[in-house]
Amino acid sequence: MSSFTPNGVRSVVGSTLMDPTPTAAAAVSSTALRRCVGDADRFVHEIYGRAPSLHAGGEPYSDLLSTDDVDHLISSSMLRWPACRLVKHNTPIDRSEYTRGTTLAGTPLDDVIDPGRVYAHFDAGATIVLQGLQKYWRPIAEFCRDLELALTQPVQCNAYVTPAHSQGLAVHYDTHDVLVLQADGTKLWRLYEQLVDHPLESHRFQPNQLAAGAALLDPRENLTLEPGDCLYLPGGYLHEAISTDNLSVHLTVGISPFRWSDVVQQVLGEAVSDPIFSEPLPIGFAEDPALLAEQVRQRLKLLAWWIESRDPEQLARQAAAGFWSTRPALLPRQLALLSQVAHLTLDSLVTRRPRVVARLEVPVPEDQPARIFMSDRRLEFPRNLTPAVKQLLSDQPVRVGDVVGGLDTTDQLELVRRLVREGILEIVRLS
Repeated sequence: MSSFTPNGVRSVVGSTLMDPTPTAAAAVSSTALRRCVGDADRFVHEIYGRAPSLHAGGEPYSDLLSTDDVDHLISSSMLRWPACRLVKHNTPIDRSEYTRGTTLAGTPLDDVIDPGRVYAHFDAGATIVLQGLQKYWRPIAEFCRDLELALTQPVQCNAYVTPAHSQGLAVHYDTHDVLVLQADGTKLWRLYEQLVDHPLESHRFQPNQLAAGAALLDPRENLTLEPGDCLYLPGGYLHEAISTDNLSVHLTVGISPFRWSDVVQQVLGEAVSDPIFSEPLPIGFAEDPALLAEQVRQRLKLLAWWIESRDPEQLARQAAAGFWSTRPALLPRQLALLSQVAHLTLDSLVTRRPRVVARLEVPVPEDQPARIFMSDRRLEFPRNLTPAVKQLLSDQPVRVGDVVGGLDTTDQLELVRRLVREGILEIVRLS
């Protein structure tokens, strides 16, 4: 087996068949994805879901999370368990060993991180794990959203802060793909075989799986990640990581994909509610399985016909909605924008917010209003505003007085103000 090289991929690729990507324009053009993998086009069409790959020599990822940022989060932000947890020698440290009780606005809390005890455990060899950073650390929240828009798959990010010559987790695999970003220090990664191809959440790693053979514990690759390196690992690949001569901070971006099995489950979920399939088995079915088998055969044929009759376009829309509707809004500077919105003029300049989830839909029946789908709600508006909304949802700045669609000045201002209040537009210039 060949070694990894910068921007490279193993010569041995799994045999799983992968359908062509429907569209990868957003992925290929994504700055965040290119930063992680280098050649995004190659990653999308040759590497993703198939084999590990190393992109080396990039800019350090300390802008996303530095050692100083870790200190700030632990000592100055009142983190709570499990946003911060400790692991040592593959064993989670009981939270009672590093949390304390306190009150917040008169409400008692018993899971607040105790900075002094966390640092003491770290000094004794424990790894600090900061979980779900995309939920509370803005640089990572924005970076993860950029990756989500590129991949159209949900992502989440944990940080692993490991003292020198230490190891948090033993050999294991993840049930999702990961991008490992080295932010500070160095870390040795040992890669083994892929034990499970495209594992589901229910296929979580169990240590007894290693008993299948000693060959599984023979590393196929040894890689030392330095700041700026990114390692991509598909789900199911056994691996472990050990810090070297200094403190190591790395980010693990987990890609938790929507799968074909999700589409299948959607279809089957609709099928089981149909009276054709919810009808009870006949009385006496257990007495004569051979007779029942013929009826099972007929129902399976009926199920095949039922599945064939489903509308694939509707299923595709449902799959897309399942992704877009679960991406929470990112609203930096919204307080400032809300204080400015009343002062908008026709000369003001606005633009679509970066990273906003806002999908325009104009239903075919002309008696239905147009809609903007956001992660947590939908906005309906008269169809005659569609040209103006399309213009404002583009990536180009728009002068309020230049909003198209034959609107008078009052309607131009009202539409723009509404979209700013909803978090879709931001103000580039007031006047």
